[in-house]
Amino acid sequence: MKFARLDRAGSRTSRSRQLRESNQTRD
Repeated sequence: MKFARLDRAGSRTSRSRQLRESNQTRD
């Protein structure tokens, strides 16, 4: 999972972005 790395480095910012990306992908 690429987001896993970003989540570690970005923390909250990456987390929010990850959620948005996931939502768009599902939708």
